This record gives sequence, structure tokens and C-alpha cells, in this order.
Amino acid sequence: MVNDTEKLCRECGYDKRGLPLRSACPECGSEGITTTTSSFSAKDSMLMRIINSNLAVQGLKPVPDVRVRISFWAKLAWLIAIVVMVLVLTHAFGVLPTVAYQLLLCLCSFAWPFVVYGLTPSSTRASMPSIYTMVRSLVHLSQWFWAVGYIQLFLVYIPTSEGTIEDPVHSSTVLFACHLFAGAGLALLAFWLSDFAKRLDLDSTSRKCSIFGVTTSTLGLFVFLMPLTMHEAQSATGVSMLMYWYIAFFVVPWVYAMWLFAQALHDLSSTSKWSLKYEQDIEGRQDRVRAKWESYEEERRIQHEDDDRF
Repeated sequence: MVNDTEKLCRECGYDKRGLPLRSACPECGSEGITTTTSSFSAKDSMLMRIINSNLAVQGLKPVPDVRVRISFWAKLAWLIAIVVMVLVLTHAFGVLPTVAYQLLLCLCSFAWPFVVYGLTPSSTRASMPSIYTMVRSLVHLSQWFWAVGYIQLFLVYIPTSEGTIEDPVHSSTVLFACHLFAGAGLALLAFWLSDFAKRLDLDSTSRKCSIFGVTTSTLGLFVFLMPLTMHEAQSATGVSMLMYWYIAFFVVPWVYAMWLFAQALHDLSSTSKWSLKYEQDIEGRQDRVRAKWESYEEERRIQHEDDDRF
């Protein structure tokens, strides 16, 4: 990143940084007034300028090349996000039973911490403010609490000859605390990814992650901790209309935020993949062009020799 200003010749645009202010332009000889422009591009947002200022002040390094790692783990995270989004929809409308819904989420919760670890490589610590080192450690720890909460849930949800114990989601403070902590970590992960995408000039991806982080901090509490379904609402007197409002105001916006987050993860994966493919295509391009040209010249020479014979 360029930290100083650009001093351009008014006539030809030659960059005169390092030369005296009224010196002649080495390119065209003009001594006209030079124009000074900011080193920040006009397309940079205010947030990006603040980030770039932190990079300059704190002496942070450029983002390392983590494209191979991000392309793989972001794709897995995208798949898990799609699965969770489908589970939330099917459970909200009573298609998926509560026990099956919680069991499938439990299985996803065991894979999710490993995916989060892959999404937040340690090599990026030198490229981000020091506070993100603590955030990254907190995120890694918190995401295990999804699995801890579901394990506790299934230990309490013990079937008996007379039925089952009362739904522990309403009564278990342990489950509530575990998933509250995990949800806070998920919001921090979204903000971490938002900042990371911003440093890669992926403004749209950064914005989607930020929206998901805000939504997780608000609507996520109601979506994950309220186990009502359409089937349960219709079987209870006076709850049906409340359930419809719950879906309209909480589930639908949450699913939309999940969709944006899944898109952001897909963007990270596809951008890394296509960037690597582009570099592989560029590497050795001149040699391939030269080989093709030599092959073409050889074919022309052989054709001329054949024409001379006849």
C-alpha cells in the first residue's frame, strides 16, 4: 500500500515523487504546476481508509497468500451454512421434527469448529490489528460450545416409559449459556471475515458478512433458542398466530442473512480459486506462445517445401 501522495506532472502525468517541487519533468520537460492526489483510491470507502490508516500506523504487513486454504475451507463453510439454512426453514414450518432438527444441528456443530479454524489462518495475525488476535482465539473456543450445548441437550432429553422429560430448551440454563456464547463467537467470526474481505478489496463480501454478524447478534437469539414449529403451534390453542408472526419477523430475516453469509463464503472460495487459476494460466504463458509460434512457423515451412516440389 502506498502511504505518501502522488505528485503528477500536469502535462504528461509523470510521477514526480522525490523531485523538487518546481523541477522540470524528466519526461516532457514541463515545469508546470503538479497535481497532488491522495494515495487512496476514490472507490475506497471510509472504513477502508481507516483500515489502511491502521496498517500504516501499526506497521501491519500485507495479507499473506492464503488462497489455497481459503478456497477449500470457505467452500465447506458454504455447504454447512446452506444445510443450516434448510434445517431452520424445514423446522420452522413443521416439516422436520424437533429431535431430528437438533440431531442434525449437533452433527454440524462437531464439524463447524474445524471449518472455522481453517477460515481464520494464523498467518494473517501480522496483517490485522492486535485485537483480532484475541478475537480469533475467542472465536475458536466459542464454536465448540455449539456441540457442548447439544451434548447436554441429548443427555437431558431422556425418553421414559411415560414419554419424555419436558423440552429442555426452555428450562436448561446450561444450553442457553452455551449457545449464547457460541452465537457471540459466530458474530465475531462474521466481523472477522468482514474485515479480512475488506483487506482483499472484496467490498460486497465484506458487507454481507457484516449484515450476518449484526443479524446473529439480534435475530439469531430468537431463531436458535425458540424451538417452536408450525406443528407445535397448531396443536396449542392460541399460539398459531404468534407462530406466523415469529416466522415473519425472525425466521425469514434470519434465513435471508444466512443466505447472504453463504454467498459471502462462496465468493471467498470462488475468488481464491479463480485467482489461483489465473496465475497458473499466466505462468509460462510466454513459453506457450513461443512454442505455438514455432510450431506454426514449422508448419508453414513444410507447406512451402511441399509447394516447391510441385
